[in-house]
Amino acid sequence: MWENSPYRLGLQAATEIPEVEAVTRFQFTEFNAPYVKINDELIKESHAATVDSNWFDVFNYDLLAGNLQSFKEQPFSVVLTESNAKRYFGKEDPIGKTLQIDTGRYIVQAVLADNPPNSSFRFNMFMSTSARLMHPGSLKSDMEWGNFNYSTYVKLRHADKAWAYRDW
Repeated sequence: MWENSPYRLGLQAATEIPEVEAVTRFQFTEFNAPYVKINDELIKESHAATVDSNWFDVFNYDLLAGNLQSFKEQPFSVVLTESNAKRYFGKEDPIGKTLQIDTGRYIVQAVLADNPPNSSFRFNMFMSTSARLMHPGSLKSDMEWGNFNYSTYVKLRHADKAWAYRDW
């Protein structure tokens, strides 16, 4: 048993369960880590994830610079943690700069505070799932019910107390 789910589970939950307010997913790239090209050097990014555009609406992060709205609107976007921004750009402002990630060019839209040590999410780089799904092979694969590559999170609406709580 594992925690992963098919990409389509989120779509199905949002459609069929009226109490669902939001669905967001991530795919940890642990086994297929992307490479970032900086000054002709390839750096394997082992703490990257692709996330839905609403990821930062569901989960709270401390925004240090940039704009998370741009991440939502532009598929080839990337959000970095502060330590990763320094790793790739030193003291330069990374916002609006381009990173070559694998074969794609991604624009840095925001920088977040580093994750606290007790966080379940230990990602240093967030890429948009939208960019991943633009590739026909990825789209076909991810839409298969048997492909368990995502972790799906569901935010529920507040229920009426009379309905939600019953004293047995």
